[in-house]
Amino acid sequence: MFGLIKTWKALEAKGIMGINRRNADYVLKYNKRHLYPIVDDKIITKERAIEAGIDVPELYGIIETEKEIDKLDEIIAGRTDFVIKPAQG
Repeated sequence: MFGLIKTWKALEAKGIMGINRRNADYVLKYNKRHLYPIVDDKIITKERAIEAGIDVPELYGIIETEKEIDKLDEIIAGRTDFVIKPAQG
């Protein structure tokens, strides 16, 4: 426990903030709460960016439930580079 606090203090001393601090000091302060459901959903955000003419990386697939994880091999077949992200957050 004390090691974590020591690490946190060392990072803070270098100007590195944690995600909770970032959210409290910047995200909540400068963004309208009613827009969070849009920007918190990566799929909706991607669609909005495309509509606005912003280039976005190709989407290989979406897995919405644990049961669909079996589709992963098919989605990434033949690809050597890919990223897996949660849709929310």
